[in-house]
Amino acid sequence: MMPAISARSRLYVEGTDDLHAIANLVEAHGIDYRTNASAPEIEKVIGVEKLLKTIETAVELAGGRAVGFASTPTRRSPPAGPRSASTS
Repeated sequence: MMPAISARSRLYVEGTDDLHAIANLVEAHGIDYRTNASAPEIEKVIGVEKLLKTIETAVELAGGRAVGFASTPTRRSPPAGPRSASTS
């Protein structure tokens, strides 16, 4: 038996922080994304690599419904530059 495919659009997010950020933003605009049929379902995927692997299958299964993907950019250290010597 095949799993039921949702009639709602779907937004895949990378990690708990992204899930909470988007959920809070949507709810701040008065939309209950859990029950509102016009709001996309939000699905958490752990790790950017897994999110990237999800794209092809999710698009194929979308069946004409909107599908989106969100990930927070990775923080990178600033490039190392010349350091000034401190004198006491």
